Amino acid sequence: MNGKWVFAAALLVAAYADERDVAARRVLDGIAFVRIEPGEFTMGSDVGQPDERPAHRVRITKGFELGKFELTQAQWEGVMGSNPSARTRCPDCPVTHVSWTEAQEFCARASVLTGRTWRLPTEAEWEYACRAGTTTMFSFGDDPELLDAHGWYFRNSGNARLPADTVWDFNRAFQLEGWGCQAHPVGRKLPNPWGLHDMHGNVWEWCSDFYGAQAYAQPGRSVDPVGPSYGERRVVRGGSWIIGTADCRSSARYSIEASDRNAYYAFRVARSL
Repeated sequence: MNGKWVFAAALLVAAYADERDVAARRVLDGIAFVRIEPGEFTMGSDVGQPDERPAHRVRITKGFELGKFELTQAQWEGVMGSNPSARTRCPDCPVTHVSWTEAQEFCARASVLTGRTWRLPTEAEWEYACRAGTTTMFSFGDDPELLDAHGWYFRNSGNARLPADTVWDFNRAFQLEGWGCQAHPVGRKLPNPWGLHDMHGNVWEWCSDFYGAQAYAQPGRSVDPVGPSYGERRVVRGGSWIIGTADCRSSARYSIEASDRNAYYAFRVARSL
């Protein structure tokens, strides 16, 4: 009798797991992608921060797909079964408090469930897609004042839009009793020329590469470059709701320890073709 109950319980567990997988596949099927064709672009900036130099030509030889939006809390929860974000009542906001390792775990699960290769974009792929054929500071031009229409950053992500002469202050930006800045639902701002939303601001986005401050000065970066082969920090790109316009530029780089989780960064999925 006990053996029968054990067998029945095992069947129920398997059926529940199958239902979860079916539901997760449905979520994954609903994630919108933009197809990015191979091409060349100028990566980095000779007038940016030291780790953005030198500007150099890069060729992306393989097309890929990139999420039209940052991955949302609802999408993460539908696949992984929980929501790690601190602000959980915003299903269309990007999922935050996800480490680089956990973002990789999401991609691995998505790959198993769909039979396709889901992954984080390389830093070169990310900037190529962000620039979308442009050579300006932002994908919409060189005027930082136009960022309001294209992305969330500290001056427009809080309780009220801050004047142009507002001096950035981390504590006032982070605290609700200060400026009340926070991440916003994806897709509310104008897309870049290739149809990708929130490439400037909202949340920094994990890339697959290790970070190297001198990486751009290394040889062999002209074709499908990747970062150093080892390191302690991973690249994040795009700027954030808590930061200023300079850190939202197409070439701006930042780095975080792979195990770190916070409200300022999330990720956008890529798929190999």
